Amino acid sequence: MKRFVKFFSFVALFVLVHEFCDTRTDGFCLQKILGKDIPQNKSWDVSSLVESEDIHKRLSQPYHFLGMGSECFTFLSEDKQTVIKFFKLDQMRFVYFKRAWSREDHSDLSHASNQHWLHKMPCPSFLQNYRDRILGIRYFRILNTFTSSKIAWDHFKEETGLIYLHLNPTDDLHKTLTIYDKLGIRHEVDLDTTHFLLQQRADLVEETFKKLHKQGSEEQAKECIDSLIHLIVSRCQKGIFDRDPIIEQNFGFIGNKAIEIDVGSFSLNPEVQKKAMILQTLHAEILPLQTWLKEKRYVYLENYLQERLKHISFQLNEQ
Repeated sequence: MKRFVKFFSFVALFVLVHEFCDTRTDGFCLQKILGKDIPQNKSWDVSSLVESEDIHKRLSQPYHFLGMGSECFTFLSEDKQTVIKFFKLDQMRFVYFKRAWSREDHSDLSHASNQHWLHKMPCPSFLQNYRDRILGIRYFRILNTFTSSKIAWDHFKEETGLIYLHLNPTDDLHKTLTIYDKLGIRHEVDLDTTHFLLQQRADLVEETFKKLHKQGSEEQAKECIDSLIHLIVSRCQKGIFDRDPIIEQNFGFIGNKAIEIDVGSFSLNPEVQKKAMILQTLHAEILPLQTWLKEKRYVYLENYLQERLKHISFQLNEQ
């Protein structure tokens, strides 16, 4: 009985320490961005950055922890002009075990990453299906995120502020990046062996409109609205579907130019190119901004946004 109590006390202590550390670091540790078991995929290749002085300059400075999303940890460059996003590739994410219990089944992908330690561990026959579900879900999510990022690179690069994409290991970067986590602890990252993307830093939508309203910069605010509408319409016209278009979190501005910050939720779908779908998508995605402008009583911007939506609707219907 005493051994039983000691064992569960140890487990409870371990869980508490783990949760405390996760809270303090927003879940980041170096091991979580290392994906040595992920197989190379030719479709993820992009041109080398060896000749790019601009990119080398951006990567020749330290980066500091900025935040995390569902699939990435984000770090901001010291000059605050660039962000680098490292993909979450750890092998023991809770979401994999949770999804493995659900009806979602991607066990057919379980052997895509055959270097995973679960493949090498002896497993009772009654647990093999659950193990395959865990491995399948992990690779399915990574595959979706990487494919989406490549879609952004190939078809929506300017509109997402992408500077570079590194999804397959290389041997020509010869770059070690210094990063500081949320606690200020320094880490060295070998970029040749790490999966990441480099992106221009953007200001979030709401903070941009707050700043412009405070400055009395009405014309600039209107230009931002025009750019935001154009961005959403342009994405649809290119046949790109976004399954996570949260405007207050996943969109931003570089100056007065709107970009999509989150590049992990794209898929190619020609259906979104139809006029009716463009209008439906535009109105659905812009609605939270309309609501927010109304709550903030930015009447001139709320009215301007409504006018622009009517104008775009008329234009599309006339085509």
